[in-house]
Parts: sequence; C-alpha cells; structure tokens
Amino acid sequence: MASTYFASNFHLKSEDSNYMFASPEVNATISTLAKDTIERRVKAYELHKATLEKEASIYDPGLVDLALAAINLVLESKKQESESEPMAQIDPHILTSHLWDWYRVPYTMLRRAVPYLGEPEPHDQIDTWIFRNERWLQQPHSERLPWHRVLVTLEDSDVVFPQSTLTPIARTITRPVLSGFAVLDERRHVEITIQPSTMAFAKRFTYMTDNFLENLDWNNVLVAGGIVLGTLLAVKNPGAPDAFNYITDQWESSDIDIYLYGLSAAQATIKAQSIYNTFKANLLDGTPSFVVKNSKTITFYTRHPLRRVQTILKLGKTPKDILLNFDLDVCAVGWDGNTVWMLPRAACALETGYNVFTMSLIRGHYLTNRRATQPQRLLKYANKGYGLRFLASYSPPDIQKLMDSHTWATKKFREMTSTRGDGYILRHSDLLPHSRNCLTEFTSFMRSVAYWDIAQIKNPRSENFVSYEATYEVQPNAADHSGYLYDKRFSHAGLKTCLNRSNRSDVSTWLETDGLRFRLRHQGVKHGDELEGAQRITFAGSLGILLDSAYDIRFPLLLPLDFVNYANALVKEIPGMGEVTTLVPVMPSSPAAHAGEGLFFWIIPSALMWQQDNRQIDELFEVLLAFRRLNIRPIQSTEDSGATRFIEELSRHESLTSIEEEFSAFGLWVVDVAKEEEVRDW
Repeated sequence: MASTYFASNFHLKSEDSNYMFASPEVNATISTLAKDTIERRVKAYELHKATLEKEASIYDPGLVDLALAAINLVLESKKQESESEPMAQIDPHILTSHLWDWYRVPYTMLRRAVPYLGEPEPHDQIDTWIFRNERWLQQPHSERLPWHRVLVTLEDSDVVFPQSTLTPIARTITRPVLSGFAVLDERRHVEITIQPSTMAFAKRFTYMTDNFLENLDWNNVLVAGGIVLGTLLAVKNPGAPDAFNYITDQWESSDIDIYLYGLSAAQATIKAQSIYNTFKANLLDGTPSFVVKNSKTITFYTRHPLRRVQTILKLGKTPKDILLNFDLDVCAVGWDGNTVWMLPRAACALETGYNVFTMSLIRGHYLTNRRATQPQRLLKYANKGYGLRFLASYSPPDIQKLMDSHTWATKKFREMTSTRGDGYILRHSDLLPHSRNCLTEFTSFMRSVAYWDIAQIKNPRSENFVSYEATYEVQPNAADHSGYLYDKRFSHAGLKTCLNRSNRSDVSTWLETDGLRFRLRHQGVKHGDELEGAQRITFAGSLGILLDSAYDIRFPLLLPLDFVNYANALVKEIPGMGEVTTLVPVMPSSPAAHAGEGLFFWIIPSALMWQQDNRQIDELFEVLLAFRRLNIRPIQSTEDSGATRFIEELSRHESLTSIEEEFSAFGLWVVDVAKEEEVRDW
C-alpha cells in the first residue's frame, strides 16, 4: 500500500548513519540539560517573582512620589476647569529638575505636567520616560496603582494629544517634527484623524467586526491589536470618501483577536466556548462556520469577506499585562466593550507616527513581558504609516552607525534594482535573503529597509510585496494556511484540503530531513504511515468538537527516554493533571529504544493548551520546542556538538532584565554594520 506521506522516498542514505544522536551518553547529556533548564528557569522565575514582591512590599516612596500620587488622585476625581491648579502650585524648579525622573506615575499625569515646563513638547524626553515607565509597569511595584489608572483611555485624548483639534466627527492629531534616526517612515502622515469619543468608537467597532460580538459577556475579555487600532483610525471624512475607503481597506484582513484575563485554564476554556456561542448566535441563518486550532490560537471562520475571530491561547492577569506583551507600540490598544485602553507607548505612537525601537523587538519572548516582533509586522505597519524610531538615549556612535548603514544600504539596492526595470516586483524572499528573520542580523534588517524604501518610489500604494500573515504558530515551517488565501475564492472545502496538505507536508518534511531516516528506521518507521496521527493544525465544525481529545495537537518528536519519563511525571504532579500524559509513544509496540531515545507524540490536550497558566508547563513546552527544532536540524554524532546545539536552541528564551543590558545588547547588535567590505557578498 502506498504511504500517506512518502510513496517510495523513505529510504536510508549512506550518510544518514553519521547523523544519529550517536550514543546513550549523548542522549543522557541532552536529557540532563533539558531537565536542568526547566528546573533552573522555574526556580529563577519564582525567585525573581518573590524578590520583586518583597521589594514592592517594603517599597518606600519618596515625598515627591506621594505628592504626585495625591495630585493625580485629585485630577482623576474632579476633572473640571480647575484641574490644572494643583500642577500650577508645584515649584517650577522642581518640575524642571525632577519631572523626567517621576516615571512611577500615570502617563496622563506626566502630560498634564509638561506644559508647566514652559517649553515646546520635548518628545525625546517623553519617549525615554515611556521606556522607563514601562519597565516599572512590568514590576509588582506598579500594582500599587490599579491597572486602569496607569493606562490611557480615549477620553484622555485632550491630555495625551495636546496638538489635536476636536470636532463632532473626528479628532485630528497634528504630528510633531522629530529629531534623531528613523526608518520605514515614507508613508508616515503629518496628521491623522481618530474617533472623537468612546461612543463613536463603539459604533464603528460593531460595524468593523461584522456584529459578531453583539451581546457578548465582556467580563474577562479584551479585544486587542490591529482591529482595535483600525477601528480607532477609521473615521469617515464627508469630504474625502475615497480616503475613508482606503483607511478601512487597510484593515480588511485584520482578525478579531480576543484575549482572556483573570481566569484559570479551565475557566478560560469555558469562556472560549461562551465566545463561540455568541459568535454562532450572531451569524445569519445558513451562514457556515468552521473552527481551526493550532498551538497558539483558536480561529472561527465563516465566509469571506466576514472577519475571522481568533482567541489567543495565552492568559493574562489584567488588560495591562496583555497590552504590555504587544511587540509594536501602535498595536498596544484594546477594547473591553466599554473603554478603549492604550499603553502610553501606543498613545505616543499615534501622536508621532513611530514605533520606538527597543531590543525587545529582537530578543523578546512570549513568556517575558514583551514578545519579539516579526519582520513582516514591521513592514506591514510601515505600509500603514508607522515608522521605526531609535531613541537618542542609545549611544550617539551607534546611532551614527545606523544612519551610515541606512544610507549605504539604500544606495546599494538602488543600484541593484535599477537594472531590473520599473516592472520588477519585490518579493518576500528578496527581503529576507539569509534568514527567516532579518531582525537577527542588523545588515539583513537594513537590506529589508532599503528594499522597502525603493518600493515606495516604484509603487507608493502597493502593499503586496511582502507577506503579512503573522502567525502565532511556532512550527519552523510556513503559516498554517500558506498557499490558501482568505479572499473571494475562499471555501471551507478548500481550507480543509489546504490544512490536511499542510499537516502531511509538515510530517513529510520532517521525515525527509537528512539524518532522521537512520534514527526513525531504528524506531520502527518503515514508510511514514506510522506517523499518520501527527497534526499540528486541527479543525472541526464546532468548538465543542474541536476540544475533544481526538482533535488534540500532536507533534512527532525523537526524545531521550529519560527526559520523557521526567516530563510526564512533571505534568502528573500538577494539581488536576493526574490523568494527563503529554508524551505518548507513537507505536506502543515499537522495537527496543535505540541509543537511549524513542519516538513520541507530543500531545497538547485542551487542559494544557493555555499558555501562562502554569509556569512549569510553559517551560516544559519551551524545551519540547527546542527538541523539535533540533529534530528538524539534526546534530552530528559528537557529544559536544549535540550539547552545544541544544544549548543554542534553549538560549532563545533568555531575556534582558535591566536598562543597562538593553543598551549593551543594542551595541552588540549594531557593532558590525555600515562598512561595505564588512557585509556579505550579496
């Protein structure tokens, strides 16, 4: 019988025997590394958390902090014509000398104080203050102030957008001229319009979300990201209908991203079912629906052009925590059914037209306070009018290197593309020539910037030269629905075919990887049909069906047996998980384990699908992902190379813990740029 995955392709090559995990000793070393990593990280997390909580409990604010907090309480409670009086009573010398060090107060309070400095809006200092304030917001100290006090709302617009004018239909923000180095800003507008009020926002939100969330129980729910930003910006100007259509078209492909907070994993699953029920109830009779799950999201589909509703499988404590994890400043906006919430950096991005660069964009992680971005997302929002700005607080020599590199890269690629004619179309592969993520290398990033700059000259309105699909899936292959677009040709049957093909291709690619054949043959895999149960994407006609164990995510993995025993025992020790097994043999009657390893399905049941519910599970899954990457890029047969490669995979998780580390990491990132002779031959 023909194999589901391979036909006759699955056979040993002579070099395959050189790629085995080599010996029980190598597997024992890697297993020990994996276990030690989990225990070290969990212990470090608990210690860091306890230390911060202790510091918060004994934190002794200074008199100035207490005075400012008291003033802010007055301002928040009265909101009347005399609200500026408390600020006017502060000695101007104190404001001038200390204002920028008061980063433990709400952003709205800072912006109320700035006019009393008697000088133009100091945006460089505001950006730096926001950077320090966000570091504080990530700490338990900040919880002394309720989360809703440290965020910005749409009703704060008069304060946070001082250079704006308000009419019944829109608020117009005039953007400042900024100094310093910036890229990807060819489409930045000198002024924008946003919704004039929360009421106007709510009306537009209902329209832009196809009424899917009508009658939703909004408790513990935050819709955040692109759809909220798009709603905020989708202001209809009666004098420019085409411009309005262009604005709404920019957000045509935005999903409705739903985040849950303040819930346990079990409660979140019940809430997700409630959201699905609301979604179904709001569909017109006869409208089909379809549900897709991967390891990061559950997505509800209907038919094009109706929006997809996507529940992010990551829990937060509060809306503040959800917004803090957003990569790009301008995306850190949310809607809870009553209020538009923004981080200070989101309000600043709207005001200036720039996302501010930090090393979190490169080194961030979903288990840290702020996740890293993807090159596609930077370019996507550049096309929407938001550039990338580098703070002056980074060292001047580094900024000069950035400017030199940008000038050189743009000149280089003008020369390259000038020989290809005006009809040449820039492709995603052109932008990311050496790596799937050009942000890992500064020279590759500047190449992408230069290409984007040239594209604006060749076709200023084009948005199709780069793929925008930002996937939450961590699998190193393409996006789940790669090759099947959500457009007028979309159908559920076509999507099912694409997803099935993607699952088969995922396994086929894994099995065809050089070095795995030898190891898999020793595990009893003959044709590939043995792995037919593997599925990194599952789908069903309803969420209730999709949550059944038959639809659990299953990744095939070659793992050290000792680590498998450790991992399954770790899961069972967690309260409520006594019956859960996450690593299951692919073939229960498989031959004796070879070299101390076995072939397993890593299963993610509904009980374990929510991230940030249990730190041990999160860290275990991080290590399993490292094993998965190691399987796809097998190591040679020496113990040193095996351990080194595994350490490299595990190190992706490490984060920056201080402002000093931030600046040091930035310096290392740009240290080799700007000289043509230092750059690879393209």
